[in-house]
Amino acid sequence: MKKPINLLFITGLVLFLLPGLVQANVKLPVLLSDGMVLQRDTKLIIWGWASPGEKVQVKFNKKTASSVTDSDGNWKVSLPPIKAGGPYSMTVKGNNTITINDILVGDVWFCSGQSNMVVNMERVKEKYPEDIASANFPEIRISLSRLHQMLHQSIKTCLRGNGYQHHLKNVLGFGAVTFFFARSLYRDIRCHLELSTQVWAELP
Repeated sequence: MKKPINLLFITGLVLFLLPGLVQANVKLPVLLSDGMVLQRDTKLIIWGWASPGEKVQVKFNKKTASSVTDSDGNWKVSLPPIKAGGPYSMTVKGNNTITINDILVGDVWFCSGQSNMVVNMERVKEKYPEDIASANFPEIRISLSRLHQMLHQSIKTCLRGNGYQHHLKNVLGFGAVTFFFARSLYRDIRCHLELSTQVWAELP
């Protein structure tokens, strides 16, 4: 049985049907890849591209959903809400099969800004050496989309940017503001849950 976990994820996760090119095999945006985080307690939308008229099946957490691509090769499916937990795997099957591993379900946050969001932990490492050395939070994950990509490239191209980073060795690439924001919320939520668990344990 999977144990509930609490996690935060810093990204812009825009879930809607995107226009795509005709593809011979099932394709997914980079946001739907190993290490991704899906929002807990809400309907999950999974989407991508394949050949026109191709049947696509998605299996996740013992649930299955199917779709048939439209004339432009776009498809999407809806999965029921699930509670925080993981890691899980997801299988997307059409003419080919894609397996996505190390999926967590928790809270998804969208952090947006200008230069304050560009400053990463690498640039402030002399000021926060202890925070960097202790930054072992595998449940905090980040995916970056550059502003110039969103302004000058198609959404489909933009969403094929960076994958997920969530290990201690990658912390220097985290935005400093987003890292401290995520860490604060992560610790706060864990504290509240631990307190809630203790209270329930004392009830008859």
